[in-house]
Amino acid sequence: YVEDVGLLDERLFMYYEAPDDFVPERDYQRYAADAKCREWDELMRRFQRPAPGAKPGEWWVSMQLVFDL
Repeated sequence: YVEDVGLLDERLFMYYEAPDDFVPERDYQRYAADAKCREWDELMRRFQRPAPGAKPGEWWVSMQLVFDL
């Protein structure tokens, strides 16, 4: 598992690599169930806006992979 975070102007993005059996819709539920993670998420959302193109009620949008080194 590899994670990287980047910043461009006011856009922050996260890049991660996960095992082949990783399913975000399923596996992020473990993160959301953790009280400390939920507390951090609620704090950070004060400083965020939903990404352009996000569906109603969602914050994030998947990005297209442009290149892989």
